[in-house]
Amino acid sequence: MTPILRDFGAASSASIIANLVTHPLENIKVRQIQYGTSVPTVFKEIVRNEGFSSLYRGMNAALIRAVISGGGRLTGFNTLKQVAIQHNILILNGNDGIYEVTIRALLATISACTAQYVSAPFDLIRTRQAAFKGTEGTPSMYSIVRTVIREHGLKGLFSGSSALMGRAITFNIAQLLTYDESKRQVVSYCDSLNENGLATHVLASMCAGLAATTASSPFENIKTLMQISEKKTGVVEITYQLYATRGLAAFFRGWLPLYFKIAPHTIIVFVVMERLRLVLGVKSID
Repeated sequence: MTPILRDFGAASSASIIANLVTHPLENIKVRQIQYGTSVPTVFKEIVRNEGFSSLYRGMNAALIRAVISGGGRLTGFNTLKQVAIQHNILILNGNDGIYEVTIRALLATISACTAQYVSAPFDLIRTRQAAFKGTEGTPSMYSIVRTVIREHGLKGLFSGSSALMGRAITFNIAQLLTYDESKRQVVSYCDSLNENGLATHVLASMCAGLAATTASSPFENIKTLMQISEKKTGVVEITYQLYATRGLAAFFRGWLPLYFKIAPHTIIVFVVMERLRLVLGVKSID
């Protein structure tokens, strides 16, 4: 098996495990954005009216998305960094000058946007299933795809992609660059820790989760509203409506459940991925 396939196996497996743990928080976040209510209220309403199992609506689509998006972006970023180092575009464990940061941000953007765009239909399906309210059967992936194509054509499966790309760029630049830099800083300031240590990975992941949540929250809210809307609505219109009706704070509505999802998700992804990379003999490029 080639190093890229081993890396993809490590990254996608880590993403699947993280999604299994944090999926209920994703569904709570969707409902909070949809109805503008608090996290405890959303949780109680879902469990009381629809049952605990409804917190796992959209799981199948979420796991497929995890393989494509999670595995793709993490493997892509690691591979692109390795190629850049081989061609002297980047320096291994280099400084954080403007040039280095810009190149790393560009590589994160390329890997993230490619993976996110390919997985966009599954993101839409997952969001539609999470937004479904009722005790009757949740719409299947097939029924959602059929309905969307009938009403909006094939391009309807990519509804929200413009906001999704904005989220992909901000989320991945914040998460991936913060993680790499945090690893270097932790090892630099703590002599007892090394770059392959569990404590290093956990601390770096916590910093990356905080940065990613804050940077991506506005795009996450816009993307979610575009995907659950019954009519074809553009990113500019959704952004204006959101600001006009709820103000600037609306772009960060759901920040807490988003952080509660992203923080453990980030920790699980990076810790599991780093462990699997060590087992599979894949080098993590910082």
